[in-house]
Amino acid sequence: MAADPEADGADLDMFALADRLQADGWFHDRQTPPDSLHSTVSNSNSGMIDAYLEALERCVAQARGERANDRSTDYSTLD
Repeated sequence: MAADPEADGADLDMFALADRLQADGWFHDRQTPPDSLHSTVSNSNSGMIDAYLEALERCVAQARGERANDRSTDYSTLD
């Protein structure tokens, strides 16, 4: 049985997701390798969890199959 690309996120570009989230008012640092998003959560953010999860679900659906042109990162990790 073939893997379902939607189930494993293969069709989800993290930077396209970051673009969608930023357009919706949510900022994440972009990291590599691998392409990933970095966020900070603190107690002062706790009142926004439901709104964030709703935005994340919506933005994931919108970003599926897209690829961001901007591949630059704001924050980086090392191998």
